[in-house]
Amino acid sequence: MPQLHDTLFRAIFRDPAEAADLARDLLPPPIRDALAWDALTPVPGVLLDEQLRARITDLRFEAPWREGGHAQLTLLFEHQSRPDPEMPWRVHQYVQRVWEEHKSRAPRALLPLVLPIVVFHGPRPWKAPRRLSALIDAPEAALARLGPYVPELQLFLEDLSARADSTLPGRDGGRLTLMLLRHSHDPDLWPILGGHLGLLSALQRRRGDGAALSVLHYVYERSERAPDVALLAEVRGILNPPAREELMRYGERLRMEGRQEGRQEGRQEGRQEAAVESAQRALLSVVRVRFGAPPEWVEAKILAADAETLHGWIILAAAAPNLDAVFSPA
Repeated sequence: MPQLHDTLFRAIFRDPAEAADLARDLLPPPIRDALAWDALTPVPGVLLDEQLRARITDLRFEAPWREGGHAQLTLLFEHQSRPDPEMPWRVHQYVQRVWEEHKSRAPRALLPLVLPIVVFHGPRPWKAPRRLSALIDAPEAALARLGPYVPELQLFLEDLSARADSTLPGRDGGRLTLMLLRHSHDPDLWPILGGHLGLLSALQRRRGDGAALSVLHYVYERSERAPDVALLAEVRGILNPPAREELMRYGERLRMEGRQEGRQEGRQEGRQEAAVESAQRALLSVVRVRFGAPPEWVEAKILAADAETLHGWIILAAAAPNLDAVFSPA
């Protein structure tokens, strides 16, 4: 299922105009106003190893500074249903790969600025660490004293769950895509699409049937029912005749396949995620009662654990003398 989210995000935001609108809406004015967004151009992605590529989907663009020079603006899409507690480290790896690639082509050149933007659409707000230093095994007092000598990276993270639909960034296709991703955990996306057909129509006029079909395929795949006849007629009216026929064939194929097995697997996966989240809440409650507010390294461990491990920690936390006895047992 993450590949489905990934495919939609790439299809829409690989367009420089969509990427520029998204970044302009997200970045603070000092950065936003310093870049020439009308000259944003895509560049090839960085060669990633399999482990890193499994967690990060990259869309990479180059934007010139208005005063001269170039900045590397990198959009990263985090498409997991739960926050990744190691995301700051993975983003740091990605930035390092960009620099290594740059140095292999221009050994004497200065390093380019790389600005990663992480877009997250989990069902609940992001609670995982946002700073690289939070993943370092050292007391906070020691990290504070070391200060600038400790490698650091602060995630520039857009949490869609913290926004209302009306405040989502981007233009037509980008805004509609983020809205669908924000509601991707709902059982039916057709009402969301039906309430914003103007965005779909604007996307089709500006980028053609291919981009509009990418959105419609996603809605079909993520919804547990077919669209109402009236809504389907409105959607078809937005497309040109060849795309209309393709959409009807796509919907008919899904109907014939039934997708029962996939939906059962999805429900089972949802139950498993609910069990993990319930165990996380229970463990955090025990930790707060016994030891006070948990440090970030403890929260990171809790977010990364499965249900069986969490239940074991709950038992340990009830009688352990300190946090190390729970999360770093001898």
